[in-house]
Amino acid sequence: MGLIETTYYDELCSPVPARNPNRIRVYRMPNKEVVIHYRDMKVVLHTEEEIQEWKRAFSEAKDRLGNHFNNDICG
Repeated sequence: MGLIETTYYDELCSPVPARNPNRIRVYRMPNKEVVIHYRDMKVVLHTEEEIQEWKRAFSEAKDRLGNHFNNDICG
């Protein structure tokens, strides 16, 4: 996995795993890439533009979907 420079988010969504995995991790690597692990996905964002695009899109999706993913998204 390599060296993590900054961890932004690391939360276990539920102590009782109804689905596996139920952990979200977001961190920055020393080369400034941001990595998101969620369920079976690993997303690597290489540039600041990609990072900002994902932040906007995720916020928009949460707003549009409302409570639809309450059991899937922590917090």
